[in-house]
Amino acid sequence: MVHYATQAKFCNPGKANEKGLVEGLVRWFRQNILVPVPRVDTYEELNQLFVERGLAYQAHKIRGRSKTVGEYFAIERDKLIPLPLQRMEPIRQAIVRCNTFSTICFDTNRYPVPIEYVGKEVTVKAGVFGVFIWYRGKQIVSHPRLYERNGVQYKLEHYLPLLEKKPRAAWNAQPVKAVGLPSAFWDFAKKLGSDYEVVKLPKLLADHGMPALLAGIEAAASVGSYAYEGVRTKLEQGHYATMPSPIRFKSSRLTFRRMIAC
Repeated sequence: MVHYATQAKFCNPGKANEKGLVEGLVRWFRQNILVPVPRVDTYEELNQLFVERGLAYQAHKIRGRSKTVGEYFAIERDKLIPLPLQRMEPIRQAIVRCNTFSTICFDTNRYPVPIEYVGKEVTVKAGVFGVFIWYRGKQIVSHPRLYERNGVQYKLEHYLPLLEKKPRAAWNAQPVKAVGLPSAFWDFAKKLGSDYEVVKLPKLLADHGMPALLAGIEAAASVGSYAYEGVRTKLEQGHYATMPSPIRFKSSRLTFRRMIAC
């Protein structure tokens, strides 16, 4: 409330009738904005629908009034104080330390961070839909927010530097299992010359995305090229799914320390 320079005035417990205007506006919103019942797939679509219906209501003329709602609002707008230059963040904020598994714990759930932040304190800003992790004024990663208890998320690209040092772990490490790589990936991986080759394939996944990687694997297998270089060459030659911005991996001295079992 302080952010918007307003003062709260609470009614007595169980006495909502003391704020009849508020209750009336809730009823008005339900009857005018929520009818017909919205059919949307995301909260973003729902909020946009509210905006569109609210703007459309400006053309409405209340019975007994000489002007439309929009015309009255244009008169009132000049008397309103300006909004703060910075929007208030509706978040919960906490300072936590990144553990040896390269995750942070917030509200009983674990979220991954790049391995170079292990042992460091980071700031967690948790909104309704997402968890945003900051370090020294810079956002380093974000995740969809989990609401179950003791849940865990992994981002495979965060663990690739460790897998390069312990390539045999690529077959059983929890971050790899959590990605849910399709059987086509593993069938191809089993035919590669070494575990080091297997670890290189997830790098292509991070650089190009799953659809492009699977297309590259299929193209390499069709000519009997069961090697990382064969897949990489096919990806460079072909025109597959839209490729995301490449993710760069930094080297780290962090040891693997029970990562397989976490």
